Amino acid sequence: MFLKKLIPLKEKSFYKFTISGKVNLPDRLPAFILIDPNGVKHLLPSEPYRYYDLESKTSVRCRIDRINCNGKIYLEPEHPFYKLEHDYDFSFVETRNIMNSLNQTEKIAIFTDQSGIEINVPAEDVPVGLKHGEILRGKVVRIKGGHVFVDFRKNVNDFNQMAVGKFYTLTFSHLKTYGKHHEYFVLVDAEGRKFETRYKFYRKYGLQPGAKVICKLKYSDGQFFLEPRHPLYEIDKSYEFEVIGKAFKDIYPEGKEVIWLLKNDFGKDILLEDEGNDFVPEIGTLIKCKVIDIIKSDVIVTTVK
Repeated sequence: MFLKKLIPLKEKSFYKFTISGKVNLPDRLPAFILIDPNGVKHLLPSEPYRYYDLESKTSVRCRIDRINCNGKIYLEPEHPFYKLEHDYDFSFVETRNIMNSLNQTEKIAIFTDQSGIEINVPAEDVPVGLKHGEILRGKVVRIKGGHVFVDFRKNVNDFNQMAVGKFYTLTFSHLKTYGKHHEYFVLVDAEGRKFETRYKFYRKYGLQPGAKVICKLKYSDGQFFLEPRHPLYEIDKSYEFEVIGKAFKDIYPEGKEVIWLLKNDFGKDILLEDEGNDFVPEIGTLIKCKVIDIIKSDVIVTTVK
């Protein structure tokens, strides 16, 4: 089927997709059928993009938002008004209180974008005393699911005095929530500098405010981030893991590859690539593997021969 040379789809890059119709997903929500430059079909839920006017279009530019460890491709259509890393004016509405995952009360500042869609940011990130309708200029740092994420601060996560691969001890201060549910640790160093790390990856680590957190500065997918030390596993050490299942990884443009699931009590199941040569581990048995990396709590392993 794929005789012509394939165009590689790279994360964070934009490509033109043809809109070929709509279908209903298993949950009965409607989705657009998009055809990528290689002729491969993708489904895009339509509800988050209701104000993009995709119904009247025959094509749309989409960014490859990410390709996960199972090979699934996540698309983000080009926003009709905003571009990443550009500054825009937003209108302040009000502040509200929410309850986060640690049962802490947070104060959230509400703004609106050009479509009247709410943009939620932590109130501590904006000046005190904003009036309804007051305009504040901020940078669009992320667009996901049609929602715009804006940062009104300067010099966020300044890693200039830190080195990739080195460990640092910080204190977990509190959680901050962006959008509806994108929670971040606020980690503070001895000099009082603040850093933010996505909370969802480390939820099972059991960290609480006030705890000392040893983190390694890492660089992956074009960004710097702090990786809290795993509660159990260390890179370059070998462990016995329980085989708990078998799954399949999507291989673009079409096809699947066997992967094995290993138990991990402190995050998502560990994925072990099939190694061929009649490599068929038995469910419920232990297999010895070496940890070769830990990225955003995902433990990357290879079998020990």
